[in-house]
Amino acid sequence: MVCAADHLLVPRGALFMVYPASRFGELTSVLRLHRMEPRTVRCVHPLADRPAKLVLLHAVKAGRADLMVLPPLVLHGDDEHAFTDEVNAMLM
Repeated sequence: MVCAADHLLVPRGALFMVYPASRFGELTSVLRLHRMEPRTVRCVHPLADRPAKLVLLHAVKAGRADLMVLPPLVLHGDDEHAFTDEVNAMLM
């Protein structure tokens, strides 16, 4: 996917991805191999006390190395079956 994005994007073109958190290191290596710099990262946690399952990533082709790590997005609060207020606001 990164190879295709490298071919299709113009310099300073943006790539947005949802990727497994466990493979984030591999993703950043492949991005840099294709001249893309991660610009914004946000980890997605199922619960506040659990490890991240996903990573939301914004990368820029031929961009500068200026990574911003946003606060984590927690999907569920105390009730594992209900979304947090932030997630509910996104769904509306």
